Amino acid sequence: YRKRIVLSYNDFKEKLLIFDAGLDDRIVEIIKSSIWDNVEERYKDKHIDEIYFATNEDGENGFLFRKEGHMVASMEFDKALYNAIKEAALSRIDAISRDDLIIDRNWAKAIVARLG
Repeated sequence: YRKRIVLSYNDFKEKLLIFDAGLDDRIVEIIKSSIWDNVEERYKDKHIDEIYFATNEDGENGFLFRKEGHMVASMEFDKALYNAIKEAALSRIDAISRDDLIIDRNWAKAIVARLG
C-alpha cells in the first residue's frame, strides 16, 4: 500500500483513480504541475482553479480542468510522457522522497527543482 495524506475529497478520489490505473502518483503530479504552469501562462483568462486526473467510462485516462466546481475542458493523458519521466527520474525520486506522504503540486515543484 501507498500512504498518502490528501486535503479534500476530490484529491482522495484522484489518488484512487491514479492507483487503480496502475500509475505512480508522483509522476502524475509532476506532469500535472507542468500542465498547471502552462495553464497559468497561456490560459489565465479561463480562471481554471482545479486540474484532476480522471478515467472515463471507456477506461481512458486524462485530465479534467475545472472552474468553480464545473468541468470546462479536458485533455488526454500522455502515457509516453509518463513513461519517459518515470524511466528518467523514478530512481532519483525514490531516493529523495520515498517516505513523503503529501504528493501534490507543491511537492512536484519542489522535486523538479531538486532534480534539476
